[in-house]
Amino acid sequence: MLHDLDSDTGLQAPNYSGIIPSVAHAQGHHHITERLYRVPDGVLQPELHSPSAMPLAQVAHDQLRAHVLGDYYPCLGARAAFAHGSYRFGFYRDLGRAASARAHAVDLRRFVDEYHQMGDFATFVALFKNPQVTTEARFEKLLWKHLQLLHQRDGLVWDAHYEPDPEDPHFAFSFAGCAMFVVGMHAGASRFSRRLAFPGLIFNPEAQIRRLKEQGIFPKFADQVRARDTRYQGTTNPSIPTTAASIESEARVYSGKAHPPGTAAACPFHPRPEVVESHHRSDETHPSS
Repeated sequence: MLHDLDSDTGLQAPNYSGIIPSVAHAQGHHHITERLYRVPDGVLQPELHSPSAMPLAQVAHDQLRAHVLGDYYPCLGARAAFAHGSYRFGFYRDLGRAASARAHAVDLRRFVDEYHQMGDFATFVALFKNPQVTTEARFEKLLWKHLQLLHQRDGLVWDAHYEPDPEDPHFAFSFAGCAMFVVGMHAGASRFSRRLAFPGLIFNPEAQIRRLKEQGIFPKFADQVRARDTRYQGTTNPSIPTTAASIESEARVYSGKAHPPGTAAACPFHPRPEVVESHHRSDETHPSS
């Protein structure tokens, strides 16, 4: 059953969408256009005749898509995902509220189930109607509140490649057993690359970053992103370590608020004790993982 996405109920319901090619006719010729489609329950890949997303969701999506595919947007992975349609999109009412986190959790779990078949760079984008955030400090609090709410709806399995303690240099947020590098975006962001009318969280599977490292191309990839961001903004990004090896914890960079290496930055995220215990038991059983 599809929800009425123009209602508050719809904005707090699962809202899993994606880009698929659609054949259109113009002056007797075929050409390809792209539209955002709602993915029906029980179907992981979008279908041609799925109803389109609500108008406000379409506006939010189109703003983000234009931003990412602009000539100067720095993140090469995000640009690849948006250029090839290897992303999924959800639009919800409130960042940091339980009802929206519940719907988001359903959609994020579906993304974890399917991202392996989507391409080398796949990502899940969650945008929110509310609130209109104007400061980085407030957004950072809402980001971690939302991730905590997602975590409360997750199982016991934390991605074995990473640690659940946000102060650990090997931390990465994990959901449904899949670690994600989270990128926050909002209207009050000091970095142009993170500035968007709607607050949002972009979830990038860490497995894709590990693949780049295994191939030996991650340092070059990261340096290119840093260089592009510097050209875009005119200044270096103080929230990102100067080298890939100098990062203290991913928790310091998710929100975009500057936490330069070596400065205090207490993270409000708390992994559930049973998850930590299960993770440690797994480490003891599989010490090489």
